[in-house]
Amino acid sequence: MTTETEQFKILARTRSSFNDIFVIERENLREMWFQGDGRFYLQTRIDLDRPGDLALIYTRLLLAPLLWNPNPSRILMIGLGGGVLPRFLSEVYPDIGMDVVEVDPRVTELAKRYFGFKEGPGVRVFEDDGRAFVKQRNPKYDMVFLDAFKGGSVPYHLKTAEFYREIAQSLKEKGILVTNLYGKSNALKPRDRKTLETVFQRVSFFEDAERVATVCVAILKDEGAVSEALGRYRSDLP
Repeated sequence: MTTETEQFKILARTRSSFNDIFVIERENLREMWFQGDGRFYLQTRIDLDRPGDLALIYTRLLLAPLLWNPNPSRILMIGLGGGVLPRFLSEVYPDIGMDVVEVDPRVTELAKRYFGFKEGPGVRVFEDDGRAFVKQRNPKYDMVFLDAFKGGSVPYHLKTAEFYREIAQSLKEKGILVTNLYGKSNALKPRDRKTLETVFQRVSFFEDAERVATVCVAILKDEGAVSEALGRYRSDLP
């Protein structure tokens, strides 16, 4: 049943073992929110007029690793949310192999029902904790996207040097980890950098102008990858 207020409609509300989840709609926007500790945290947004676009700045920043590797063949996504980024990447790269790990089955249900996310021949969803999944399986990925949040922060066990080393074992020789750190609430960015640098040769941060969003790209083996990426970027400029 749809609940209406003056500002928005609540399309769905569900509680799981992990989250208190709301899906709301206001004007042309549809959003997924988690409630925790008396606060609300935005997880996903789509513009209903342009549902294929990446409406939130952090999802656009998460495309940064494509500067280094513009043609990934296999990726791992830890954290689904509304499934906007996996859907976008699967449309841009229709032949890609993508494993998506989401611990909360209710999140997966809502992503499919309200945000247009679909599994397919190359896109599989696994109901599991991200760290447990990485430990249990050992495929080799071009990229690992870490976008798992509990409330407004990344779960601590997904921010340790031990976990990053486990991810490194799942990456190809020049593989890339890209992680959403969320800007204003993340006072641990200096510590995050030090932890990541114990595992990865190059660690770069990307932020929007207001520093609302922060994304880190960590490259396993640099070997001039930055210069190559900038060269490709310059060659694409008009």
